[in-house]
Amino acid sequence: MEVSVFARNILFSSELDGKLMTPSQLTDLQPLLDVRLPTEPVRPRLLELGRWKDSARVSFPTKSELIDPLKVGVLLHFFANHELLALELMALALLKFPNAPSSFRMGVAQTMLDEQRHLAAYIRKMNEVGIEFGDIPVNDFFWAQCASMSEPMDYVTRMSMTFEQANLDFASYFRDVLVEVGDHETAALLQTVLDDEIGHVKHGLTWFRRWKTESSSDWQAFCEALGGELNPARAKGQFFHTEGRLKAGFCEDYIHSLKVFSQSKGALARISFFNPDAEEELKQEVGKYSPKSQLEIVKRDLEPVMLFVLNQCDVLSSSRALPREFLLKLSDVGFELPERLVGGRKQVEEFVKNSGRRVSSVFPWAAAPSVIDFCKSVGTSTQDSSLLSRQTLRLIYSKSFALTIAREFIQSELPRGCLVDPSDLGWVVEDEVSFDHALDAIAKGNRFTRFLAKRPWSASGRHRIVGLLADGCFSNQNNTVKNWFYKSWRLGEFPIVQPLFSRKLDFSIQGRVDRTDGKVSVHQLGLTRIVNHPNGQYCASIVGRFLSGQSEEMLRFWHNGTCGQTGGVEPILDRL
Repeated sequence: MEVSVFARNILFSSELDGKLMTPSQLTDLQPLLDVRLPTEPVRPRLLELGRWKDSARVSFPTKSELIDPLKVGVLLHFFANHELLALELMALALLKFPNAPSSFRMGVAQTMLDEQRHLAAYIRKMNEVGIEFGDIPVNDFFWAQCASMSEPMDYVTRMSMTFEQANLDFASYFRDVLVEVGDHETAALLQTVLDDEIGHVKHGLTWFRRWKTESSSDWQAFCEALGGELNPARAKGQFFHTEGRLKAGFCEDYIHSLKVFSQSKGALARISFFNPDAEEELKQEVGKYSPKSQLEIVKRDLEPVMLFVLNQCDVLSSSRALPREFLLKLSDVGFELPERLVGGRKQVEEFVKNSGRRVSSVFPWAAAPSVIDFCKSVGTSTQDSSLLSRQTLRLIYSKSFALTIAREFIQSELPRGCLVDPSDLGWVVEDEVSFDHALDAIAKGNRFTRFLAKRPWSASGRHRIVGLLADGCFSNQNNTVKNWFYKSWRLGEFPIVQPLFSRKLDFSIQGRVDRTDGKVSVHQLGLTRIVNHPNGQYCASIVGRFLSGQSEEMLRFWHNGTCGQTGGVEPILDRL
């Protein structure tokens, strides 16, 4: 049978048996010219693509669900639809490109024979658990992305090197899952599919290299050739199968580039960046903020921390490209990398404008006036952020405001004597008289020997000073302490004066506050132990088993809740 006739039969057959009919021999001596091609493949009624456009989608089975044979059947239904779409698109390519090299066309036809075997095997396995092909809605994504191909190069980049390459990951992953749950028969089927798929990708890669610009690398040419909704992220699954790609003939440079590549597969982009100097920006009441060079160095060095809180749908704007070796290590241990964009605000604006990407929101490290301007420049909604004026943000970030909230919380929500006495939280000092009142309050009970003063927007051990309670009132303090307060007041900043505790453990509670339809909800995200320098400067955070290495007394205090006279640590944390 001529490959063109084979392709026409598959594309135009309204019966599944017609699409699975295998010729005993194929030739490519008389390609069919000027075949009037359909906008969608002809299919049995239950499998017509248009029939399911408005139907609710069935969820893809999760790993834990595949212990159920019926869920395995649902999984295979998804795979069967992909095989049928691939078979029809390959038929379309043969009819669209009758003048393509015969060896290329014969390779596509051989791939179609494999796809027929896969499809038939999936259908048999589905039928064994009572699922007929067409019982579950099918989608047309492959067809929508590939049917517009205008040259053979489009076929190899979209079909072979994107969707078939991604199947290396899906087939290998679900093979392993099914082995784990004891379904060795279906796992063996997926191994066969994987072996064949490696050959299909290799066929596409061979012709891709013949047709691409010789001076371009495989990776460069692949990225340039894709269009529409497709981007290289579509060429891989969540679990990356390096071995299959090496067998298919990809070089390590291409494999590594694809592995760390990230871009949304359709969701709106969320732009993120690292701005740990929000307090510094808010200290400046007027004029354009320009960070000090030393702070810029710290920002640059700590930018990668954003990688740990973002996902594939996000876009991280950073000042420099991150080393691929570092990204590969993160990928190997399971982190989902965000898309990365080198440059500042101007580059982000150009990215949004030139890529046509729609931005859902801006997700910075911290809210700041510059973030509000940034939102406007990239066209995101500023309904909420516009409420955060510079003065409002200064108030929220001020330690004076935090002190007020903490005192109200302890006085109204916690049993007296639990956690800390409200009088030990500290006092806002606006002048020499209020300083003396603060020291009198701290000195009561003779429990402390030193005090700590912090400016309202201090951070990481900076803009603070330690003094002695024994020195007494302000006029008796040493000149270093007095001059520090005079400078603070000249700057319009009123310091917080607190007793200097002998700290045993520093920890932090991470949370998220949501507001939906006027209702506020608070979600605790986690606990971390903070490692601080004796002078108060932040050094590191410990997650996971963050109490590891602590004394038995500390562990008993933490876990048994022996805090004060009533209650305990755990109830307190729950309420926080």
